[in-house]
Amino acid sequence: GGCSYCAVAALACMGRLDVLKGRDDLVMWLGHRQVGGFQGRIGKDPDSCYSWWIGSSLEILGAHEVVNEKACVDFIRSCQSRYG
Repeated sequence: GGCSYCAVAALACMGRLDVLKGRDDLVMWLGHRQVGGFQGRIGKDPDSCYSWWIGSSLEILGAHEVVNEKACVDFIRSCQSRYG
């Protein structure tokens, strides 16, 4: 999650996403982390922070269409307290 984002964002900042090998595999792995919300690793519970790390990575990679947006929004809302 977080490490993937840092690597993808760094390549994007340098204008070097073209050197990313295994882009399709990365997109598939990131997309498969969605279990309502996103989990950081296989078998872990989803966590709201991974919606940022993984969602942002997919956006940078131009693959945001793999996200089930409704499920993600519903999960993030379920993480909020009634006070904000």
